[in-house]
Amino acid sequence: LEFHGGPDVAGIQCLDGCAGATVETVNLADALVDLPVAVVEVHVDMNRPGIDAEQGKIAEAIQHLEKSKQLVADKFQKPALLSDLGSAYSAQAERSQDDGPEKARLFALANQNFAESTALDATYGNSWRRWAMSLYAQGNYASAWEKVKQARLVNARPFPPMFITA
Repeated sequence: LEFHGGPDVAGIQCLDGCAGATVETVNLADALVDLPVAVVEVHVDMNRPGIDAEQGKIAEAIQHLEKSKQLVADKFQKPALLSDLGSAYSAQAERSQDDGPEKARLFALANQNFAESTALDATYGNSWRRWAMSLYAQGNYASAWEKVKQARLVNARPFPPMFITA
């Protein structure tokens, strides 16, 4: 998610089934109801300079996603929202300058959201896929491999080649 406005307004980049379409300005709660959230991803361009600026965007995304988590009750949208939130926490942990308790706390929150997502819908492949990548970033390779297997069982999108060969 890239935010283009105040606390209740976001520009959402839609991936997969949207052919790269971007909704410029929408209310975040409306977006979660009206858009196919299975194709909404937290997107941070790692090739751009300014990790501190990216941290701010991720923190803002987390804030909005946490608020949305309290508002969304739809059983079809909640797993995707929780997966997005887990991805945001994982991204923030990966970029954290702290290698101690703060990083561990962020990864624990990521794992908690991925676990909730997969408990709500074990067939939602994106949760398994993203969780595998998060666990790999945590150095938990055995658990990451188990999530890779689960993602493949539910026909999730293929993993990036560099992830599988790592």
